[in-house]
Amino acid sequence: MELATSSQSSIRIHLDSEYAIMSDNIYTFNITNKSINATTGNNILIQVLDGVFPHSFYPIDNSNNKLSWEYGGQGQDVIIVTPGHYSASELCTELLNDMSGGRPDLKVTFNPKNNKVTFSDPIVNITLKSNGTILSTLGFDTTSDITGNNLSGSNQINLSGPDSFYLHIDNLDLQNIDPSGNTDNLLARIPIISSFNGYTFYYNERNSPNILSNKSISEFKIRLEDKSGKHINFNGLHWSITLGVMFATSKDSGFYDTLQF
Repeated sequence: MELATSSQSSIRIHLDSEYAIMSDNIYTFNITNKSINATTGNNILIQVLDGVFPHSFYPIDNSNNKLSWEYGGQGQDVIIVTPGHYSASELCTELLNDMSGGRPDLKVTFNPKNNKVTFSDPIVNITLKSNGTILSTLGFDTTSDITGNNLSGSNQINLSGPDSFYLHIDNLDLQNIDPSGNTDNLLARIPIISSFNGYTFYYNERNSPNILSNKSISEFKIRLEDKSGKHINFNGLHWSITLGVMFATSKDSGFYDTLQF
């Protein structure tokens, strides 16, 4: 991409979620006192330069912690797993503790050779109902109820959580396309390279800013989501990013020294 240079100075903006106003899963950073304004004939360019993100989100949270089931054709109380960080074996133990009262032959097991979970009982049929939000995480098909006395997931259990953060800025005109194929004010995809209780340190090595139609910015309304659009819950810990803002002269301004990104 070739852009005409501008004499307007670039800006680095350091944002920390500790100082944001949080509402409806949107972090609002108010910079009214230091608002960004493109001078006449200039466009604003923006990109994420770096970021630090705690790996404090749980693979089991309020969106995927419910098991709806029947035992011997009789409906049972919905099991709600406490949100948290679990290994596959720990999660099976948690489910078994909630399911096995008065049912000594019922088992919930994890096979480390194929990473699959099995619900079993040698005598009584178990039904896993498709409206249970934890089934997909456990590796089970959720298109219909599943009944039998030895039920194994068709897929591996997935406790890895999201592989990336998708950073959206809702009040800016960004024309990037998100994983669902929609234009959704997406500025950056940030790969998660840390394990639980660690930090992901992100550095932008591509230097590929987005050109905005916005001529003035007084706030940033940021969403951090996974690829499915699910909000990333950092459970009270804070993340930070640095935004790089540059300016480029409009093509019709008559200023043609070029700058390549």
